[in-house]
Amino acid sequence: MVLDKGNPDMLKFLRNEFIQVISNTTNSHLNFLVRNEEKTIADVKEIIQIFMKENISLNKWGLFEIPIDGCYCFINWEEDKHVSFANYFSEDNKFVPTTLDEYSNEVQSDSITLAINAG
Repeated sequence: MVLDKGNPDMLKFLRNEFIQVISNTTNSHLNFLVRNEEKTIADVKEIIQIFMKENISLNKWGLFEIPIDGCYCFINWEEDKHVSFANYFSEDNKFVPTTLDEYSNEVQSDSITLAINAG
């Protein structure tokens, strides 16, 4: 999916995916942050665009944890899938999917799907 922020349909789709994340975020504190805190909102919207680029719907995905600044963990409870995103691996602070290796070290993944399958 090509992201065109000037396209009203694309903006509507992004807004709908954001609403899905809010609906599926069950932790009340995280739900408050994703609704009200500007940095969290901006970061989650950036991560949603990564899902969109990989044609992965956020229909059942919610925010599960923000363990440290710049790291967001998402979970799909129904399909028992999880993936994290971090922005501290690059100088431009772009989010990338991450997973844990066998020593519990966080490593970058080339895609959400690869990160899910590695986890």
